[in-house]
Formats: sequence, C-alpha cells, structure tokens
Amino acid sequence: MAENIKLINISNLDQGTIMIDFAALFLLIVILIHTNMYRKRSLLQDKLFFSLAIIDVVIAVFDLGDYTLRTSYFPFSKMAVMISEMVFWICFELFAFLFVLYLMCMSGKSINVKKNWVIYGIPAGVELIVIISNLFTGFLFYVDESNEYVEGFLFNFVYIGAFCYLIAACFQIIKISKTYFFVLVVLLVASMAWKFTGIDLFSTAFNFALVLAYSHINTMNDEFYKAVKE
Repeated sequence: MAENIKLINISNLDQGTIMIDFAALFLLIVILIHTNMYRKRSLLQDKLFFSLAIIDVVIAVFDLGDYTLRTSYFPFSKMAVMISEMVFWICFELFAFLFVLYLMCMSGKSINVKKNWVIYGIPAGVELIVIISNLFTGFLFYVDESNEYVEGFLFNFVYIGAFCYLIAACFQIIKISKTYFFVLVVLLVASMAWKFTGIDLFSTAFNFALVLAYSHINTMNDEFYKAVKE
C-alpha cells in the first residue's frame, strides 16, 4: 500500500499559492458585492451563481487554513487537518455539480434542472459519501504523525465525479459560447498542471473565481443572452 501513496511535504509548497488564495478571496468579495442584480432577479441561475461564489469562498478559506494547520502542532491537529481537507473536497465536488446546473440554466434548461437535479446530483452524492467516510478509512488521504498530508491509493477517485461534470459542462458551454469553452479549458489545464509537474500555477479557489468572474462579465453582456430562451 505504501507504494501507492504520495507524500507531500508542506515545506516544499510554493508560498505564492497562499497569496493566490488571498487574491481569490478578494476577487470573490468583489463578485459578491456586484451580485445585487442577481439577487433582485431571483432566477434559478442567479441563485446558483451566488451559491457557487459562497462555495468558492469556503474553498479559499479552508485551503488557507490547511496550509496553517499542516505546520501547526497541537492536540487534535491531525483531525483538524483531515476535517479541513474533507470540507475542501466536499466543496470541490459541490462546485462542479452546481456549475453544470448553472450552465444548463444559462442555456435555457431551467425547467429540466428543477425536475432532474437529484438525478444530476448522483455522482456528487456518491463522491460526498466516499469523502466523508474517508475520515474513518483513509483510503483517499490521511495525515501522518508529523502532520504530513499523504494521498491514499484511492485518492484519484475524488476527480471522477468532477470529471463527469466537466464533460457535461463542456457540452453546455459550447452551446453558449466558444470563447467561454476556451477559457474553461485553459483554467482546467492550469488547475491540473500540479498533478503532472508538481508546480502550482494557480490555486483551485483562484481558478474557480476566474471562471465566476468571466461568467459575471458575460452576464453583463447582452450578446451572451441572444440564444438563451427563458
């Protein structure tokens, strides 16, 4: 089993990622300030957009907290790191799920979303059960005695649900805007760069914040809604 896990040393992580998380929080605060229009319209896609922004705030906060906890030694610090990681991955899955629903609403399928959101949420539901149960199994990840974060042999399972939603998102985005599709692909490549190169180009929270910011810009553009039937 030891051969199937990957040890990540917090001392080798780029401190720039922490700064990027702070930048993500700043960007998200600006986005939330300017969502007054969405709250007034009270459309389903507006509620989903606001939810996505809040979820990303939680991701950024727990990502920052995780960096701090991994270098702290106090009673129950290991459990604190595990819970912090669990919340991070739960929000990661929820963001992917709600983002697809948001795109479906933007492409004129709000009624479909309201009727079938439970079915669409099955992959996310399965992922959430596995992530929560990881507190007791450690199959996805665990924290060793020196507060080091260790990936378990089933760690890549956390990406399966998100990948399914990503494929669905790509189909929805192409219907809305090819430029939107290009932006999502670029951000995805940046997000996954660390997995293959060990280099953090952006934090997850910052990538999600950029997607939301770009969505907000498109929302303010009348051209974006020409093909949308409400």
